Amino acid sequence: MKEVKAWECEFCGHVTPRTEEGAKQHEEMCRWEKTGHDVWVENGKVCHAPKVPPELFGSHGYADDGTSDCGYGCGCWAGPCNSGGPVNPLGPCPRNPKANKEGK
Repeated sequence: MKEVKAWECEFCGHVTPRTEEGAKQHEEMCRWEKTGHDVWVENGKVCHAPKVPPELFGSHGYADDGTSDCGYGCGCWAGPCNSGGPVNPLGPCPRNPKANKEGK
């Protein structure tokens, strides 16, 4: 069984009980968030990409039935149990600018 002890994150200062692996994952996520990246965990791996501003871009265009690629062609995909892609698959889509919807 993996040892759980209190770890202090050097980036956010939180002290939480974690395994060493969990503590390293938390610190990696905090480090990327502090540099303006959107961060998510995909298949146990910390993923990051520059933030897509939600005020400028709409959501991904997934189909409602099962696993689907984003209809805007950004490379993200989502399904009932898992998702992934080059940017946060649950955040705004960089290929869906809100300006298109507002006629600007």
